[in-house]
Amino acid sequence: MQTQKFSFNNTPITGSLFPDFPKSVFYVYVLTDCNRAHFRIGVCSDLSQFLNLIVQSNILAPSCGEAAIDKLVYLEANVPVEKAERRVNEIMSFTRMQKDRLIRGENLDWKDMRPELSARLSEAKVSGSKSALVA
Repeated sequence: MQTQKFSFNNTPITGSLFPDFPKSVFYVYVLTDCNRAHFRIGVCSDLSQFLNLIVQSNILAPSCGEAAIDKLVYLEANVPVEKAERRVNEIMSFTRMQKDRLIRGENLDWKDMRPELSARLSEAKVSGSKSALVA
């Protein structure tokens, strides 16, 4: 399976969101603060749980004091987990300019993707099908 990149272009979301999909999809994410000064890059397997975790935990930037790293600006799906982990390491080794290019390639205005993803996940749970996530 190829890497699927998610953006605000209504790209379909697949993977562990639905019981009939394989649970082996892992999402590589990039979080940033409101000033785009700090990044948090990692892997998650459950988008719904991950979005709730961002809201509940207040991840603070080490040198900013009050600036929370809670803005989801980049997301891609990888199978298997080893590929996702390699991708995280690759993105972590990027220079600031390379990270900017990666994010701007999918999310030009660095908009927070959480509201759209939360809405799609809610629609999917209500309808019980993947069609709610495919626009």
